[in-house]
Amino acid sequence: MQRREFVQKSSFLALGLGLGFSSIKKWYHGEGSPLSIYNLAKVSDKLQSDFGQLLKWMKANGWTGYLQQALGVNLELNGENLKKELIKELDAGKLSALRQNEQSGYDDFSGERLIQPGFPAYSLLHHTVASPRVRPKGVKEFLSLSQIDLLENYIYALCDWEQLRSLYQIKPNEEMVFAVFAYEYRTAFKTPHHAYADMVYSRTGIARIGNEPLHFDKVNRCHTAKPADESRTKNVAVMPARYGLYIARKVKHSSISLVKSVVYKGKDSKDDRNDAGKFFLQPIRKIFNDDVLVGEAVIRFNELHKSEKLQKLSLAKGIAMKNHKPKPRFSKDLIEQDNKIRNAGSSFLVISQHNDLIRPAREDGQILFFKVPKYAEAPYVNRYFTAFCTQAVEDVELLQGNSNLQRIYNNYDAPRNKPLFVNI
Repeated sequence: MQRREFVQKSSFLALGLGLGFSSIKKWYHGEGSPLSIYNLAKVSDKLQSDFGQLLKWMKANGWTGYLQQALGVNLELNGENLKKELIKELDAGKLSALRQNEQSGYDDFSGERLIQPGFPAYSLLHHTVASPRVRPKGVKEFLSLSQIDLLENYIYALCDWEQLRSLYQIKPNEEMVFAVFAYEYRTAFKTPHHAYADMVYSRTGIARIGNEPLHFDKVNRCHTAKPADESRTKNVAVMPARYGLYIARKVKHSSISLVKSVVYKGKDSKDDRNDAGKFFLQPIRKIFNDDVLVGEAVIRFNELHKSEKLQKLSLAKGIAMKNHKPKPRFSKDLIEQDNKIRNAGSSFLVISQHNDLIRPAREDGQILFFKVPKYAEAPYVNRYFTAFCTQAVEDVELLQGNSNLQRIYNNYDAPRNKPLFVNI
């Protein structure tokens, strides 16, 4: 079955940490009240005004005209009429035609409204501006990350909190917590379930280093390692991790779908052996600036990073620095501190400071050096070609084309609390 057929015909299940669209549909047509402007949550005046400005920008840049032509929707309405237009069920025939068009980028969209309150992944307006596969002809400019963030906030704001609790079947005594997640909207083939475009969440974010400033590629709706300056394409731009604040609930592994490492590592894998005794956090609702749910409080993010690897190296036996003792490096030396750069609306970017990828280690302005310890074989060989190594490493990982060698994989399971290799 083609994905677009699956999206149209299948009854979605709750996949991963999210809530399946069929559950939402069933609630509004069964247990709950039909979705209307009368059961939407109150939106702050500031957020409503900002959303209005966003629609004006989208009109000026061809987005509203495209949606009107493709789906017959009118985003130039005001007040209650606009909200009715945003949450009404889209014309089934026109939506189906859009999904059938392989060039449209909607074959992995799973909702049926411009906005599904509380769920950006099921909101066609969000999919239109956030999916890198949707590239309408005639659009003058694509949205910035802050503009996409604003639309996310508006979608969450429209959903009444008690309705959301009911949709997720949250019990009155169930423990809820605030939690920070790294998150991203991804096309279907980049999600864990591969079924439809969806929000993906992680408690760990991975930012990447580079020697050029960050570059948000609006067309592809993501930060990219390609520098913004086309004359510097041989360099690498830093890539941040994006975080948001969410209300989450603690759940057991049996309540959600988890990717099991046993699928990849065999039946004897022990990676998941403790899952039954663990709690997992399920994000329910994003919290943002001008959010009525939290009294329109201002959300302030901060971070603390610390690098002790050089200091740990200097403390290791036989690797004493001869001129200076390295000190730990903290956020001001490692992470971008400019709030104009690291705040993207109500989400937060952790960005490595761009710097030369290969550079001498210095302390107090002077290059650090050490006397290389004598060659040793126990407990491991401390030479790795032209580098001094601080942990056991299998040389055969780098040797190819020799039939007499058996490839041995190194687990690298020791803590990375000091450099693994140091130039001799």
